[in-house]
Amino acid sequence: MLGVPQEELWDMIPGVTKTRADSWRAWKENHPDADALAVQAYASQLAPATTGGDDGLDR
Repeated sequence: MLGVPQEELWDMIPGVTKTRADSWRAWKENHPDADALAVQAYASQLAPATTGGDDGLDR
């Protein structure tokens, strides 16, 4: 609601150790959610294709 990333609040949950919160952050980083995967897919479609210097034109 306030725009604070959820991950930053995990350390503030009573009974949750820093080690536990860090392990949650690591898991989240290695397991992106559907929105993050969609952004990656769209970004790869919009990125210019690199051809190693070959523009595909016969000269």
